[in-house]
Amino acid sequence: MPLELDFLREGQNSEKVANMLAHFPFLKVPKIHWDLSTKRILTMEFAEGGQVNDREYMKKHGIDVNEISENLGKIYSEMIFVRGFVHCDPHPGNVLVRKCPKSKKTEITLLDHGDMSGVERYSRRLGAGDLFALFACVLTARSWTAVNAGISSVPVTHLR
Repeated sequence: MPLELDFLREGQNSEKVANMLAHFPFLKVPKIHWDLSTKRILTMEFAEGGQVNDREYMKKHGIDVNEISENLGKIYSEMIFVRGFVHCDPHPGNVLVRKCPKSKKTEITLLDHGDMSGVERYSRRLGAGDLFALFACVLTARSWTAVNAGISSVPVTHLR
């Protein structure tokens, strides 16, 4: 469990994905600010964009849904079939899309390079059972609302 909740490890996973997929010009993985990060805090470059499932955002910003779909297929196919190292939490809150202001090219940003399947596995082994999400919530200091409602139910593009 400590390895799965170590944000320095998540940062290393982020850099690994950035390096292995650097040949995709449409992919962005935010840079890690190592001098501001610890095992409990990961500080990374701010990423703008809408969630990959927010069709209104994409329509408003002139983003081609088919292009996004094709490029996501390229990214995940390479991770799965070529590299054997996969982003394990691909819900809409962790996949942002945007049009770059200067180049007008479409960009996909991958966030959260932790391993939630590992969190579930180790939480269950520690006796949390079906309450593994609550257990992870307590250990990671994430809100119960976010865990219970599902992180993907809170759009990144809306301010609260």
